[in-house]
Amino acid sequence: GHAIEVRLCAEDPASGYLPQTGRILTFDVPDAPNTRVDTGVGAGDSVPPYYDSMIAKVIAWSPSRDGAARLLARTLATARVHGVTTNRDQLVQVLEHPEFLAGHLDTGFLERHPCTEPRRSNSALSLVAAALAEQAINRAAAAVLEQVPSGWRNAPSQGQSAQFAEPDGTVRSVSYRLDRSSALASAFVDGEPVDVTAAAVTPSQVVLEGPGGRERYDILVTDTEAYVDGPDGSVVLRRVNRFPLP
Repeated sequence: GHAIEVRLCAEDPASGYLPQTGRILTFDVPDAPNTRVDTGVGAGDSVPPYYDSMIAKVIAWSPSRDGAARLLARTLATARVHGVTTNRDQLVQVLEHPEFLAGHLDTGFLERHPCTEPRRSNSALSLVAAALAEQAINRAAAAVLEQVPSGWRNAPSQGQSAQFAEPDGTVRSVSYRLDRSSALASAFVDGEPVDVTAAAVTPSQVVLEGPGGRERYDILVTDTEAYVDGPDGSVVLRRVNRFPLP
């Protein structure tokens, strides 16, 4: 068979592989068959500037090289690695690249194919899930009228809204309305309606139901970012201040 190993490093390939430091908020690589993770870090640990930037080795095996590459890419894409910038997205792009899968490799591969495209949320659902998780956090922190549903008004009025910036800087707008029972009544992303309802909403997990069925999104919201992990992979969204200082 074939085995492929990647070195998951705390570095930013898009910035000349600049080493990254900071606190790891989440570190969870799926326990998939025929995969192995060698690491010495976990959630809550810090990455200091004094040592090698590698934080883990991830290995996948398959009877075929193509199968090993695809298994490893899927394992990395669905891993939850938050808090420190890593080369995870570059590794996934390399493993999925047609030239890599065809075995056309040499030491100039990354010069021809940098594989540093920023990951965008592939689905409007990721943005809706982030907005709902943010709303749940705000509601849980309410110091007054805790029993009143979020966004409640005496008379129907405008809905609630949030803005997030994609990794490439594109700002996306989410607006939504909750009904009297706090259920999701409608949702829009960049003004376009999203056919979805919310089966469950908590500050760390949102389950959305649409034409394709139910999909779960695990979310970690910090003061500045929303880390969204869903069926279409992981994306980091920067929270845009609703009331910026002039």
